[in-house]
Amino acid sequence: MRQNVVVMMIFTFFVGIVSLFPALFAPMALDSPESAKNPLVYVCAFSVFCFPFICLGTALRSWYLLWRGEEKLAKKALVTPVINVVVIVSSLVLGALYDLAS
Repeated sequence: MRQNVVVMMIFTFFVGIVSLFPALFAPMALDSPESAKNPLVYVCAFSVFCFPFICLGTALRSWYLLWRGEEKLAKKALVTPVINVVVIVSSLVLGALYDLAS
């Protein structure tokens, strides 16, 4: 059971490192003149920018919790980046629907 948490922590840390580069391009979403009309673009850009830091912080927090012997809490903490992914996907879908409606 403990091995699964360690593997998930390493995976989350790796995803955080890999997503640092795409996060640099998040401000480019705000360059378009149309982005000022759509507040969901700001939500998506902010979520994309914050994603690597949330992944890295989650991996470090889970490592700390595992070190303290709180394996269940460490496992629950690893779900945090999923919330950010849901926000990114939902803002993209709602933004596309907003563009279609206008």
